[in-house]
Amino acid sequence: WYVIDHLNMINRSGHSFFRKMFLSMLYAYMLVNFVFSLVLVGSLYGAFSIFVSEYFDEEECGSFGGARILETAYLSLLFIFILMSITKPISKSGWIYSLFVVFFGIFIFISIAVGLNFFWKNRESVWIAIMLGATLVGSYILPPIFNWNRMNLCKYFFGAIILVFLSPTYVNIIIIYSMANLHDVSWGNRETDETNAEATKRALEQFRALYLIVWIAANVAYGYTIIYITDTNQTFFVLILTVFVSGQVLIKLVSAVIYFFYEKYT
Repeated sequence: WYVIDHLNMINRSGHSFFRKMFLSMLYAYMLVNFVFSLVLVGSLYGAFSIFVSEYFDEEECGSFGGARILETAYLSLLFIFILMSITKPISKSGWIYSLFVVFFGIFIFISIAVGLNFFWKNRESVWIAIMLGATLVGSYILPPIFNWNRMNLCKYFFGAIILVFLSPTYVNIIIIYSMANLHDVSWGNRETDETNAEATKRALEQFRALYLIVWIAANVAYGYTIIYITDTNQTFFVLILTVFVSGQVLIKLVSAVIYFFYEKYT
């Protein structure tokens, strides 16, 4: 947040025009990532809902088939976890958190399977499918290609599967728990005066409550906006989101390849 608040300092620096331009582009990229990270939970649920609805071909909200069962289960897990994050210390419920890790990991593989079905049905956007495929293949194939003589392929691909399985642990579990415990940010800087410490704690708890409400509302609004737009047979929003995410990964992949050859041959 400090960096974002001081973006105007770039123009006052002694850097050249082109360096200022590239720094501005970098910080704009960071700002977009920051905003997108605030609605990751809503994005993941919105994508999951769209994919399972397309797979089970359920368009009416009143129908309660496979898609609604999966959506209800997913939302129930989110709701229960938010309550647990607010009310119960993680040290006293480790096994329950482990169950959430397993459940959300299962949901991510379901989401990937039905997501492939979604993009297959909407394959008129061939170039988006190619971009998505290049992103997935590049992310997991390039590392062993560039390090084939230093890497155990079995362990690598097993680790890649575990990485995918644990990705909802970050998106749902870690982010939600962090947002629900923003008041506990005084690690190593606790007040020595008990009166000041109590006042600081109350102020932080009030801020946490307000921020958590706004954050939950933003994720709900964002997730259901994606679902509503797609329900009106306008899949462009999901495709744009796919291009956005894949584009970021491709930029990182291309930059990594350039850096690899630069370090190897210079």
